[in-house]
Amino acid sequence: MVREAQAGSESAWRRLFELHFDAVYRFCLALAAGRRELAEETAQRSFVAAAQLP
Repeated sequence: MVREAQAGSESAWRRLFELHFDAVYRFCLALAAGRRELAEETAQRSFVAAAQLP
């Protein structure tokens, strides 16, 4: 699935997001000391950054 996402598959990216967003969000929430808005923004930016990797 990761290779498909790297190859540009939107459905693969969507699936990766669905599978992993909650865990990434919880990690960001812990780092953000419970600030939910900051955690959500950080988690979303993490996925955007991953999508832009070569």
